[in-house]
Amino acid sequence: KNCQAPLTLVGTTIRRTQRGTMDHEMLLSSAIDSIESSYYVSGVDSTGNGVALTLATAPVDSQTPINFPLSVAQGEQALPPLLAASTVSAFGRGSETVVDPSVRVARELKPDAFTINFDPNATDILEQVRKALVPEASSIRAELHKLNIMEKGGFFHPHKDTPRGANTCFGTLVVVLPAPFEGGQLALEHSGKETVLNWGAQTRPPRWSYGINERDHMPKAGLQWAAFFGDVVHEVKRVTFGHRITLTYVLHRDSAPDPTADMLLTRANAFHGALCAALADSAFLPDGGHLGFYCRHLYEESQLAQTEAKLKSGGAGAYASKLKLKNEDAVVAAVMAQAGL
Repeated sequence: KNCQAPLTLVGTTIRRTQRGTMDHEMLLSSAIDSIESSYYVSGVDSTGNGVALTLATAPVDSQTPINFPLSVAQGEQALPPLLAASTVSAFGRGSETVVDPSVRVARELKPDAFTINFDPNATDILEQVRKALVPEASSIRAELHKLNIMEKGGFFHPHKDTPRGANTCFGTLVVVLPAPFEGGQLALEHSGKETVLNWGAQTRPPRWSYGINERDHMPKAGLQWAAFFGDVVHEVKRVTFGHRITLTYVLHRDSAPDPTADMLLTRANAFHGALCAALADSAFLPDGGHLGFYCRHLYEESQLAQTEAKLKSGGAGAYASKLKLKNEDAVVAAVMAQAGL
């Protein structure tokens, strides 16, 4: 119904496409592939002068913070209590939580086992994440999940994060504490795209130093970080030197759309044009039929049920952000709703 006249989406007018004998299925598929989508974002937070971590297990009168950045020599003195307080990391396998050193070798501390004077919610990290991953949300927040430690030999084979259960969860934020290590690259893969983040290279002394004062080399105080959707396959390569220490956060988004903009729909022009062209062509599904598009992201059944209800009510077309979907999946659903499907 909304392909019979010009349609305005966030100030962009899309005019009816002329009929032709084009392969509409191929054009629709290509249009969806052209929707620009990010599955991760990374950066460095250089706003602070360092981070102090204090173990909650230590007696109050003997609590000595571990200050980052940390040199190799300082780590030899400061890290043993941290390792002693940590536990072996498990992971989800189906409905079970298991420990399997052939899949993961790491240690961890839960949030109640330590305090730290760093909060990503008080930095501009989350605004960068929001703009890159969920631009339609008006705000997001980070919930501390755990502190992860990998010594030499530590690794984690390719996996996806275990669903956290809350409808507001959409991804993971990892922040690296500046201590020297090598290896431990974070490899990300989604829909055939791959990225490898080599954080350890930024913590080690330059090669031209030839080992001079290597134990005393102090990494830069900046905090390297990366955020990615929960359905991104990720792997931590084997650590070959030092200690890879990271903070992991669960990312939540609000349920309210940004009233000033719906940036996902600005990506929808090509798909809406291809859809209108197909619907205007009497040779396209002349006897009716079904159009189906595979989602690029994973969802819980409750999220899909909420999306279906909103689409059927006819109220979801104006804002893709009202849907419990991500990126191009939200674009496809919203454009279909705008077209009366």
